[in-house]
Amino acid sequence: MQALVEDEAVLKAWTEKCRKDVRKWFDDDMHRVVELIGSLKSSDYIDSEWCENGAGAVAACDAYSIKKFETAPATGQRIKMAYFLKFAVSKTGKVVLMVSCHG
Repeated sequence: MQALVEDEAVLKAWTEKCRKDVRKWFDDDMHRVVELIGSLKSSDYIDSEWCENGAGAVAACDAYSIKKFETAPATGQRIKMAYFLKFAVSKTGKVVLMVSCHG
């Protein structure tokens, strides 16, 4: 994960749903996603599982869940968000990511 801190370009949203969630919940700001990944602890780990990208590719991903309080930009209200992140390292060294969020 150190590579993410140094170069967020190694992070790739792997599914269309992930791209939509990054757009919706992070305003397409991959640096914010990197910060969220950086805040993960070993206790946030759920399991390892096979994940498909919808285009026939499969990756062995580690799945994590983290809950955080965030401020909603539109209302200024504090809401509890549950983030679900799955990621793996590809053969080329890129970190492939799937993320979903629930408010």
